[in-house]
Amino acid sequence: MPNLIERPLLLVIGLGLFLSTSLNLYSAQDYIKENPELDRLLENSSQRERDQLNKMLSSMPSADRQKFIQGMIEFGLKIERNAITVERVFAKFHRGTENQKGLTVSNVLPSTGESLTQTELAELAELPLNGVLEIVQLGRGGVRGAKRQVRIVLIMQKPILSPVEFALPVEGSLIIVQMDDGWVFIPKEYARSDKTIVIKPGRPNKTDVDYDDGGGRTGSEVYSWNP
Repeated sequence: MPNLIERPLLLVIGLGLFLSTSLNLYSAQDYIKENPELDRLLENSSQRERDQLNKMLSSMPSADRQKFIQGMIEFGLKIERNAITVERVFAKFHRGTENQKGLTVSNVLPSTGESLTQTELAELAELPLNGVLEIVQLGRGGVRGAKRQVRIVLIMQKPILSPVEFALPVEGSLIIVQMDDGWVFIPKEYARSDKTIVIKPGRPNKTDVDYDDGGGRTGSEVYSWNP
């Protein structure tokens, strides 16, 4: 899964380049620098991408160019307002023996980051879960430069037959735990955003997870189950 990305503006640029047929009319004028807000929104773009956009803009009549630039700015600001970065910890619960009390964490993934914090482990200890949490995926993604961050800890113990969808928090952490009789959220009450995480059946004996980071949906095959 890609790390912090800049999908929205680059998609606009790419579309514009595809539609433009007069790039040979390029002048040395820097239309990006002449529009400070556009310049700011594109501050993480490469010089090559900026040159390509300037070439496209130079081929447009002045009125069309200003409309296109304004549209890019409005689109970029909308993405900026909605964008988040998402830190994710996906784990599988294995039930322990009758004599086992509490949870242990198994993480064999090649990662230097902490899979579960001490606070999260303490919160999970309040649930009737005795066994092993196997970390199956760690990661961080979203839109580069996003000002808000969300952390999702998802714990599953069995496959599902149909998709389920839950609201992501506006900001901060949320733990989602699949129990025998349904789903538990920690915290139970949280400020819900219009972005969601979707858990759904994938290939045979697989479960997929995807979520909205404000720049589009991203996801992957996460869980494998014994047939």
